[in-house]
Amino acid sequence: MTSLNEYLQYLHELYQGERLFHISHASRGIIKEMNPRIPDNEYIRNGWEDGTIPRISFALDVDHCILSLGFNKIKNNTKIYNVYEPSDYSKIKVKSNKELIRKKLVPDAEQTDEVWILNKTKVDNVAQIKIIKPTNRYETVKFGPQGEDTPETYRRAWYWEWKIIKGKI
Repeated sequence: MTSLNEYLQYLHELYQGERLFHISHASRGIIKEMNPRIPDNEYIRNGWEDGTIPRISFALDVDHCILSLGFNKIKNNTKIYNVYEPSDYSKIKVKSNKELIRKKLVPDAEQTDEVWILNKTKVDNVAQIKIIKPTNRYETVKFGPQGEDTPETYRRAWYWEWKIIKGKI
């Protein structure tokens, strides 16, 4: 759980104009409420990311939401996504990005600005976007097993060009 000081600092940042966003493929329809879960992804399956804490991943902007999805997940799917924001920030329980980094819960948290919401959360569908194409900008992200006998492994996490189809962010 996030320390009280971190949580208060996080709330202070929110009240200074920071917002949290989550994107979901439009084929899932409009979501009104999200439930925490443990993701089914390569990082979890290989033990590189925490596989014990149910959560909903959010980021401070749409660029970082897209960055955290991963290149292959985007390139192989229709590129229309719904953008969500918590309906009531005072009701969310947060695991901050700083905590994710400090506790090494997600290997790319520093690059994705990921934040976890730990409780069932009502959300507003604030926009729909179309992801167009990768840009030439990327983040270098550590992943893979890292230990005395295993060298660190890196991948490129690409930013994507996108546009708003409807709504406002």
